[in-house]
Amino acid sequence: MSSASQLTPHNLNNSNKSFNSTSTSTTPTINVTADIFLGVVCCVCCVLGSLLNSVSLIFFSSQHTATSNRRYFKCVYLVISATDFLVCVSLAPVAESFLSGRSPVLLGDDTFCHGWGTLWEVLPSHSVFSVMVLLWSRMLTICRPLKQLDIRKFFLLSVGYPSFILARILVLLCFYREEMDIIFSSSVNYCFLAASQADPLFNALQFFTALQLALPVLPVLICFIVTIYKLRKCRKKVRIFGRSRSFIRAANTTLLVVTLYIIFNIPVFVNYCYYGYWLVRACFSKLSRDQWVDYSDYYNTEFLFNYSWVITYVVCVAVNSSLNPFVYYRMLLFKTQPHHVLQPLSGPSVDRFASGPIGQGWIAVPKGILIDYDLENSPLEIKTDTAKGTNVFLIVWFLTAANEDVGGIWIDFTDLRYFIWFCSGPHTSSYSDLQTEPPAEDNKTWRISLDRSSGIRILIHCNDVEVLDLVMSDTTCTNNFWKTYWSRNVDKMEFKSHDAASDFYKQGHKFATNYHLLDTFERKVC
Repeated sequence: MSSASQLTPHNLNNSNKSFNSTSTSTTPTINVTADIFLGVVCCVCCVLGSLLNSVSLIFFSSQHTATSNRRYFKCVYLVISATDFLVCVSLAPVAESFLSGRSPVLLGDDTFCHGWGTLWEVLPSHSVFSVMVLLWSRMLTICRPLKQLDIRKFFLLSVGYPSFILARILVLLCFYREEMDIIFSSSVNYCFLAASQADPLFNALQFFTALQLALPVLPVLICFIVTIYKLRKCRKKVRIFGRSRSFIRAANTTLLVVTLYIIFNIPVFVNYCYYGYWLVRACFSKLSRDQWVDYSDYYNTEFLFNYSWVITYVVCVAVNSSLNPFVYYRMLLFKTQPHHVLQPLSGPSVDRFASGPIGQGWIAVPKGILIDYDLENSPLEIKTDTAKGTNVFLIVWFLTAANEDVGGIWIDFTDLRYFIWFCSGPHTSSYSDLQTEPPAEDNKTWRISLDRSSGIRILIHCNDVEVLDLVMSDTTCTNNFWKTYWSRNVDKMEFKSHDAASDFYKQGHKFATNYHLLDTFERKVC
């Protein structure tokens, strides 16, 4: 049996095969049942994964995003869906080879093998890397709710990382053609980059490949631990998202994402750690004793030799890519579905308000979705039950009918200070004290009004006490673009997903706003 494989460059000399031939090994002793099973799995992943990821691509590309963070995550989902789609589509030749007794079939064509092998050098690493970026970005939005994620950095990473891998492969194929080439081996059942001898450069590159595919498991575990810790910490301070059971839903969603990632990447991690150990031992042995440690001493069983690499490097990656759309759906469902649609507001979840908001027009606050709302003609009323000193925020964002930004209002419950986007600034750390101290009770009804009868005026009341009356101008606003944004018509609003203070909202009455404006005017006249 030949020991040619992606990660056995030293043994290709023993196979007596030339790089002029695409296939470098004779047909190995295989388990027919296992091959048929893997072939069926690959077929299902190819068909189902391609379909689901194409639907994901269409869905994400058609989404309208109004804020920078939403645009950021839209791009992340698009990149992952595109990568997963290519992974699933490119699985067809491997499935065909499995069901043909490991005959190369399509992979037997030299040009096709080179193209497939080059593509597959990029796809698994980029898929793993992109999912890691997604999970870390989610963690950042939980740890730092007001952080604006930089979409330009993501573009640089999503383009630069695969470009670096691709450039590395092309340089090797162009300048080390005699020593390295992309070949097909029936022992691993796919095309891969191999060397004709134990070349030090090739060994270094293979060690780097082992790191880029194995190490992402560790930061994902860290991401999971930190995310759960932060959610638990928030739960102790306030009933997150207005419902106690929402913490469990958030934790379960994070657990689902990480569990799926770990299940299909732990085998990759273990196999590459095992290979890395062999590679380090072999290199040290070569340097110290000028004797190469034989690969078969480590991969010395039929399963390890014929199945370990194709399962970890191809099948696990493909299954993970096929199931990712289900995870996206779960994450988006948690992020965007209004609570009053998911569950009727009844039972203990409304007992926090003695006044009983049900039946008085109050609606449970949905997080992360756009709501049609005319703020100028209808003041916005919001109920909260968060105590002062709690590290949470009330965050509502306003947009035009065309989803253009108008501005947003932040209220930090740590010390009950406010921030008005595109007026305060330039950063969300530039909070200001309210003009009047809000009432001390925890149960509060906030009323936000926009009046343009004389300039652009923002009024905020808390339990019928006017706490802010701000007329925007170059003096009161430090953001130079305040007039550009706040002159736009407000037709929509959005409670941000990291708003953990808002529980219910409803449309206020115009006369209430006019009453307080009139009252203020009369006080000034008198």
